[in-house]
Amino acid sequence: MSRTGRREDNARRPTVTDVGALAGVSVATVSRALNGVESVDPVLRARVIDAARELGYRPDGLARGLRRKVTTVFGMLIPDIENPFFTSMVRGAEDAAQRGDHLLMLCNTDENVDKEKAYLEGLLDQRIAGLLLAVADEEHSDVSRFIEWGTPVVAVDRRCHGNPIDAVLVDNVAGSRQAIEWLIRHNYSRIATIAGPERTTTGLERLLGYQQALVAAGIPLQNDLVVHGDFHVDEGHRAASVLLDDVRPLPEAIFVANNQMTIGAIAAITERGLDVPGDVAVACFDRLPSGLSWCDSIVTIEQPAYDMGRVAVEMLLRRIAGDDFPVSEVRLQPELHEPLRTASTSAVRSRTRRQTAAT
Repeated sequence: MSRTGRREDNARRPTVTDVGALAGVSVATVSRALNGVESVDPVLRARVIDAARELGYRPDGLARGLRRKVTTVFGMLIPDIENPFFTSMVRGAEDAAQRGDHLLMLCNTDENVDKEKAYLEGLLDQRIAGLLLAVADEEHSDVSRFIEWGTPVVAVDRRCHGNPIDAVLVDNVAGSRQAIEWLIRHNYSRIATIAGPERTTTGLERLLGYQQALVAAGIPLQNDLVVHGDFHVDEGHRAASVLLDDVRPLPEAIFVANNQMTIGAIAAITERGLDVPGDVAVACFDRLPSGLSWCDSIVTIEQPAYDMGRVAVEMLLRRIAGDDFPVSEVRLQPELHEPLRTASTSAVRSRTRRQTAAT
């Protein structure tokens, strides 16, 4: 083989993303145009074909064959099926899918990228009509093959970096700020947080809201008051134990980045004979499971989980119907729920004096 031939073989093959950029259309439009979908505007189809010819783009033959046999099933990947936030989101997605004459296939990844990858490969083989996913790892989760084949994909709860796809998220920064501002209004100033993993949208943005609220109130940020967890119960317990055993003076309040870690944190607090909210106030980002005796003692930021699933499926249905809207990010607003039982001002002052005396 000639040297020129080797250079050509090693060159990067053009992709549907390249074709879309040259034609000035979305990846979804490129895929529909090249696969003969009738709803594509003839002018756009011609632009796509011209761009593909100019770049020398050759679509994958297997992919084209699979797309002709697409099902009416949506796949949905979530990281924790035991978390009521995700189960509520699934219910919203399922109801919307059924209204659109589609079925929903649910997969639980346990926040594991390898497990997620296996499910994604299986869903490709199933020729699903669309994909919803709360990714296990925003930097390493990969849905590029779905995009290449023209399968619409919507990220829910977390972004999927490096992939031009729609997303339905909650305003995490605003929700966290609401929680911290409530605590500050009720005379708490030494506020710790059990933050989520930094690899996720939810972890980073909820920490940012916490930091913004403290800075706005003139309260210095302290690194020892921030402990990261992985959104699971045992990590909430571990993180709270660090804050209660290793940090002095004790935090007056703890903001926890999700409901599962809150369950673990409350267990750690009560194991030490402390009262919520008399000794330590707690704020939680997420609706908690019903039946917990201490739920009326903490501040909660409730996400519109059902609506997140519903809106995500509605976006998939629009894509399938040929609606060529730009890649979009929808942000839904969370809602603060005040506790039914709060610590009195005198109790807060007494707690502060005890903590000061202990240092």
